[in-house]
Amino acid sequence: MAIKGAGVTAIATMWALTGLTTVFLLLRLYTRLIVLRAFGGDDHVFILAYVRGFDTLSYNPPLFSDTYFQSATLGFGQSNAEIGNLDDISEATLWEAIGQTFTVIGTAIAKWSLGLFLIRLADVRWLKIVVWVAMSGLLAGSISVLFTFWLQV
Repeated sequence: MAIKGAGVTAIATMWALTGLTTVFLLLRLYTRLIVLRAFGGDDHVFILAYVRGFDTLSYNPPLFSDTYFQSATLGFGQSNAEIGNLDDISEATLWEAIGQTFTVIGTAIAKWSLGLFLIRLADVRWLKIVVWVAMSGLLAGSISVLFTFWLQV
C-alpha cells in the first residue's frame, strides 16, 4: 500500500528531524573531540541515544523512523475507513507502537546523557545526589510509560 494522508507528512517530518539530529550530533562530536578535546561518558551515552535504534539489516536508518515508515505503508495517518482492511489496521498499529517504544527509550537515554553532563559539572556532593535522584525518577517513569503503553487494554 502506498503512503497516503497524514502519513506522508509524519514520515517526511521524522526523516527531516533525523537529518537535523545527525547534523547536531556531528557538531557535538566536532566540538567535544576537536575543539575541547574532552570526550566524556555523557558523550558516549548521547551517541548511544542516537544509535540505539539503528537497523543492522538495511542501510542503517534509525529503527523508530523505520517502524513508522512500515506503519505508514500499512495505513498510518489515515482513518480506519480509508484503510479498510482490519489486518492492515492492526499491523499498522503494532508498528506504530513499536516506534513509540523506541521513541520513549531514546528520549530517556538522551536525558541521561544530560544528567551525566550535569554530574560532571557539579562540584558538590548534594548536587550530584539530586541529579542522580532525578535520573532515577526518569528511568522509573520511562519504564512505567512502557509498561502502561504495552499492557493497556
